Amino acid sequence: METPDDALQPCAQLNTLPDELKAYIARLCAEQDDAAREAFADLSRRFTAKHPLSSDIQGFKSKLKSSIGALYGTSKRWQQIAAQYRFQHLSLKQLCDERFRFDYAHRLGRFFVSLDLTPGSTTDGYIHLAAAASLLPNIARVKVADYEQVLALAEHHYRHSHSTYAIDSAKAAVVRLLNSAVDVSMVVGKLDQVSERLSSTALSRLERLSVQVTTDSFAGLIPFLVSLPNLQFLELRLTGDANGTEVALNALLDKYFEEYDEAPVLPSLRSLKLEYPDISNTIICLAELFSSTLKNLELHIRAYQQDFQVAEPEDAASFMAVFPVLTDLTLTGDIDALVAPRASVSDDLFPALRHLSHLPSVVKRYGDRRPDEAKPPRLRRTKTIDSLSLYNLGGPLQQCDPVVTMPTNAVLTAPPLYPNLLMYATASRPGKHSFHERDLGTTLEFLRDWEARAKAQGDTASLFRMASALTRVELERIAHKA
Repeated sequence: METPDDALQPCAQLNTLPDELKAYIARLCAEQDDAAREAFADLSRRFTAKHPLSSDIQGFKSKLKSSIGALYGTSKRWQQIAAQYRFQHLSLKQLCDERFRFDYAHRLGRFFVSLDLTPGSTTDGYIHLAAAASLLPNIARVKVADYEQVLALAEHHYRHSHSTYAIDSAKAAVVRLLNSAVDVSMVVGKLDQVSERLSSTALSRLERLSVQVTTDSFAGLIPFLVSLPNLQFLELRLTGDANGTEVALNALLDKYFEEYDEAPVLPSLRSLKLEYPDISNTIICLAELFSSTLKNLELHIRAYQQDFQVAEPEDAASFMAVFPVLTDLTLTGDIDALVAPRASVSDDLFPALRHLSHLPSVVKRYGDRRPDEAKPPRLRRTKTIDSLSLYNLGGPLQQCDPVVTMPTNAVLTAPPLYPNLLMYATASRPGKHSFHERDLGTTLEFLRDWEARAKAQGDTASLFRMASALTRVELERIAHKA
């Protein structure tokens, strides 16, 4: 109960908080903005390939507000405190903005720690970087596309508007930033190009590395990884021809077992993400090279093709090595490619597993297996994990869909949009897809099923979105328009 003395106490206001508390609030806001940005980017990556995002979803992305940005605009004191959190990430679009080049870079350049130069398909961004690089002394994270190819094309094109000096300066600026960073993301044609752009000192200092190799030229992968003793996070995307990539990786593993005597390659590695064209025992073996230290593993298998030539078809694409400390396992990509890896997540091989995510790119019925493929094992897991993340696979939209079952304390829906609804919303001509042809009764059944699942999983956010979207006024507007 409020006393007269309490009423006399001044109320705390945002601007009257101590600076230490303001800094703490600003940091939390920045972290939440980063989490929201990463979650939306992950959602976009999972569905863009199969279902191009509609303008409505892109519009939603443009409406995402920055908490730290709002805090920064509260007052001059908040600007001083929040600046180091507000201006951490620099994109290519921002780099090319005149306000950045003439104002922000000079006043706030020291705060930026992350630089994203993708897609980087034109020379302008790199030229602007050459002029501003000296004003960005604390960049520690760099993401870049195949910039050498872009600049080489401009250099040999007789109509380009930049001098050779400008192009050479742009190349040098990118190389300097790459060699000073501890977190690097690159797209290269051949793996050797990474070592050509980063010095041995820079490689030995790297803590995080993401590389996309667009050909099957990665024969030097093992020696390259040996040069990264402090690497804690590795993302390796092998995006060349499926059969050529399989042959190259199988030869690489044979050479490793012959020459390295199964010696540890990356002793500090804790997190690994692998992207591969199709499922085989070969990519599983590559992941198992790091099994003793991994705490997080993500496999993304882009396709499951009947004509894919597996190097060793007699071996099932199942885990065989023990991952003693791995707590988080994520399986994404083609749902047919994930069958064997998921079935081998046993108690013996994954004793410390706490979280499993099974997130196929498209929810569909299982297809036919390759005729020469080894039969996957039966799942033998009795230990309870903390959470199982998956899409809602049941319901009237698609009957007889595969169901993932495992002893777990919680079943989560991730990301927080049901895939069937997203597929319906993003299809350019939904009426031409057979699984969208439904009558009013089927639609109402789907809504009831949605409500039941959301309630069972405690997904109050989805219930709120559905209630907000399907108001009486909106339904009458739709009926009138039809």
